Amino acid sequence: MLSGENRGTTEIAERLGCGRAKVLRWQERYLKGGLEGLVEKPRSGRPPRITSLERHEVVSMACRLPPDFGVERSHWSLDSLRTAVLESGRVQSIGTTSIWNILNKVDLRPQSFRMWMFSRDPHFDTKMRDIVDLYTVRALQGETVLSIDEKTSIQALERKYPIVAPAPGYSGLFESEYIRHGTTCLFACFNVGTGKVLGWCNATRKQPDYLRFLDMVADTYPSGAVHLIADNLNTHVSQAVRDWNTRQGSRFQLHFTPTHASWMNQVEIWFSLLQKERLRHGSFQSVPALVGTLMRYIEEWNEKRAHPFKWTWKGYPLHRGTPPVARWVRQRKTSSDDPSPEAKHATEGRAPAGPPEPTLIDAGIAHP
Repeated sequence: MLSGENRGTTEIAERLGCGRAKVLRWQERYLKGGLEGLVEKPRSGRPPRITSLERHEVVSMACRLPPDFGVERSHWSLDSLRTAVLESGRVQSIGTTSIWNILNKVDLRPQSFRMWMFSRDPHFDTKMRDIVDLYTVRALQGETVLSIDEKTSIQALERKYPIVAPAPGYSGLFESEYIRHGTTCLFACFNVGTGKVLGWCNATRKQPDYLRFLDMVADTYPSGAVHLIADNLNTHVSQAVRDWNTRQGSRFQLHFTPTHASWMNQVEIWFSLLQKERLRHGSFQSVPALVGTLMRYIEEWNEKRAHPFKWTWKGYPLHRGTPPVARWVRQRKTSSDDPSPEAKHATEGRAPAGPPEPTLIDAGIAHP
């Protein structure tokens, strides 16, 4: 178009930000072939150095542990994976950079591990449905549903120097050195229907301590049927607790979360708020000072903030499956609906990937 305006080659090159040779080349193509001469013809390009099958082989090996190939390592590094791939004969020639590019394309990090746990409780479904029914039906119908647990070993740590408040462009600062003043244990009971919390601090959490706290719960709710949700701690499931309930006229219906699923206990969500708002950056000069902070938080919560938590967990079957199922393959962040061939190959033949183990929020807890 610029040539049609009788502009010179140098002027066109300057306006387009390219060299004169490039302008001359395209002018020549137009003169020889017209508009068709401007269309790029298909070219084969350089043959790929690493074939699609070889990329699949790299991803396949990265999705298994080194001992599966006779390599005495706990996990792969780029160098060790490259060596194993070459020694296996699956790939004739490949460098660590190519290994990294292949793995990065499918968001696979064979050196990355995190701790996890799933419930093998054979009665998981029954217990789960029982607790979900308490949260989503019975509590809403006005029945008394209580979630109980202990937050143990809360440390009274005193920072050696004052905490520095944040400023524009700067984070707040707290001293890494501290003075230990001891610990306390917080027994807490969360009313699922109202959000009210009953709390008591004690130096230990032995069986007599738990029974004493249950007496406090019974005094707070002196009549009527009460559903009590607890985890499977030995002091919670003991004969002593059943005997205590008998003395109470068996009006407490005891419910227990599946093993390794204490996150289903709603008081844990309240504990997380306490940790974030009072304990994480706190400085306490003594155990009594720490206990005072905990009791004031409970008082403030009950007076101003108490509310039921909305239970929205969808019920993923975290207890099912075998260890290989737990090795979830992360989908590509950029295109989760259209995974690459390597990602499809990596998951081929596996059971559907499950979700990560839930946190207090991811497990389905939403605050109003």
